[in-house]
Amino acid sequence: MDAFDALRNSAQSVRAALGGVVERILTIDDRQRNLPKFEGKRHRLAVWLREADRALATRDTKRPSIDIHCAHELSVTASCFQRWSTDPEWPELLKALADATSYPHALHTLLIASSFPRHQVRLNPTRDSLRTPDLGIDFGTGGRLSIEVKAPLELQRPEPRLDNNHSNKLINRLMKKADDQLVDEGGHGTSGLLAVGGFHLGREALSSLGRSFKLYLQRKGARRPHLCGIMVSNFGVLFDQAPLRTADGDVRVASATRTRGFNRQTVVENAHYSGAVPLALHFGGPDRDVEGAQELIFRE
Repeated sequence: MDAFDALRNSAQSVRAALGGVVERILTIDDRQRNLPKFEGKRHRLAVWLREADRALATRDTKRPSIDIHCAHELSVTASCFQRWSTDPEWPELLKALADATSYPHALHTLLIASSFPRHQVRLNPTRDSLRTPDLGIDFGTGGRLSIEVKAPLELQRPEPRLDNNHSNKLINRLMKKADDQLVDEGGHGTSGLLAVGGFHLGREALSSLGRSFKLYLQRKGARRPHLCGIMVSNFGVLFDQAPLRTADGDVRVASATRTRGFNRQTVVENAHYSGAVPLALHFGGPDRDVEGAQELIFRE
């Protein structure tokens, strides 16, 4: 299967999982995409599905081209949708996925849920209470981890520029909002995790966020002993332009670009955490990565 076949299959899979929701998304995008006030605010999935159609139309031309970010984002998204489309909460999730504003949050919620394949995961898209977190993870040891997901607009743009001051303000704002979700009915803190989702975050942005997460937990972690840590969930693409080789070491392609679409979750732990669920049960220790990746090869 070449890159064009993979792109076509991904787009078809996404359409199949969403059903009639896709046409509603594209119809709204038709009305909005040429209006100045919607610049930068279009539905993320509409942009990628239209880009996939454009790329597939070039396949048999003299200048075939694929947007690599489009190919990988649709590939990972298709796999994620297939995983959760049979969940009882899927009809409610479709409402969130259909909306341009809530789509990034809903997608990151599903991506993070997918990183717990060995545990029972409860999706909470209906928000029956202001104190209902986005995800509940049952560890099977009598412990339950609540995860509140945030996908701020400033982390949805490619390579966002975040200085330390901006990152510090961001985490303070998000944590203030998350505090209401990471408590039980009596107002007491439950074992919880704040997950911050972004797209195509570069090294500078990730470093800035990591420093701010650690500083926040050093200063305020003791006030939140139920908070086991803060996660950054990064949906991006890795590039490798080294020559591809066969198993015996011969150069198979003189020049090629190997790319990987990935969703990586990195957790900074709260040293003051005293909850019932040890985060190491899943992540294996502080500042650890959990990564799911898919690979495509584009020959030059």
